Amino acid sequence: MSNLLLNDFHASSDYIGSEKKWIFLVFKGSVILRNNYFKDDWLAFDCSSAELFADVCKTKLCIGQFKGIDCEVWALTDNKLGLKEFVSVELRDLLVTLDEISFAMICRSVQLVTWHESNIFCGRCGEKNSMSTNEHCFVCKRCNLSFYPKISPCIIVAIISGDKCLLARQSSWPAGRYSALAGFIESGETAEQAVNREVMEEVGIEITNLTYFGSQSWPFPGQLMLGYIGEAKDKNLRVNELEIAEAKWFKFDELPMGIPPSTIMSGRLIERAVFTIRNKVI
Repeated sequence: MSNLLLNDFHASSDYIGSEKKWIFLVFKGSVILRNNYFKDDWLAFDCSSAELFADVCKTKLCIGQFKGIDCEVWALTDNKLGLKEFVSVELRDLLVTLDEISFAMICRSVQLVTWHESNIFCGRCGEKNSMSTNEHCFVCKRCNLSFYPKISPCIIVAIISGDKCLLARQSSWPAGRYSALAGFIESGETAEQAVNREVMEEVGIEITNLTYFGSQSWPFPGQLMLGYIGEAKDKNLRVNELEIAEAKWFKFDELPMGIPPSTIMSGRLIERAVFTIRNKVI
C-alpha cells in the first residue's frame, strides 16, 4: 500500500514544470467530475478540459506529482453544472469506487482547498494572511504567525475475541451499518493510549495485544487515521450511548452487510480481523 503511493504519487507544494498537468476541480467540498466518471480509470482533467472552469477558478494549488506530471487543484466559485457533461460528487460517495492513488490525490485536493479557505485571516490578530511562495503555508505579516494545513490524528481499532469481531454503529448511521471503533487523540496522549481510552469510554472493556496496522489520510475534514488490531480481555460490553448507538459481537463469518468497503481503513481493518480470527479457529 505505502510503496504504491510513494512510487506513483508524490505529495509536494512545488511544481517541477512538467509539460503536461493534471487538474482536480473542487467546489464547496465536492469534486467536479465528468458525468460518466464511474467508467473512467482517471478522474483528473487535462489543461484543455479544465479550461472550461478557468473563469470560476479563484485559487490554484499544487498538490504534487503523479508519475512525473504536475498535479494541482482548482478551488471554484461555481460548479457550472449547466454544462451537462459534468457532475458535482461528494467525497463520501467516491469512497467505494476510488482506487487508493486516486483517493489520496482527491483527499489532498479537498483538504488543501478547505485549509486555504479557512485561513484567510490570522487567528491571533485578525490581519489578512499572506501565502508563502515556497510551501503550503499562510503567514501573518503583522504577528509572524504561520498557518500550515491542519492534520488531526485519530485512531481506529478492530477488536477481536475468540471467533468474534466487535463492531459499532453511530446514531447518525442508518440501521445495519457498522464499523470499527474510532476517536481522536487527545493532547498529551500516545496513539496507543487513545485506543485504550476510546474503547473503555465507548464500550467499557479493556484490550490487550494491541498491534499497529497502518494509516490513511481521511479528509473529513483533515484527519490522519491510525489503524490498530486489539484483543478484548472480556466480552461484557457497557455501551456508552452518548458516544455510539450500539455495539455488538459478530462471528467472523456472519458479519453484517453494512460494513465499510476494503478501499478505506475501517474496511481493511475488519478484513484483517477476520483473517486473524480465521487463522486461529480453523
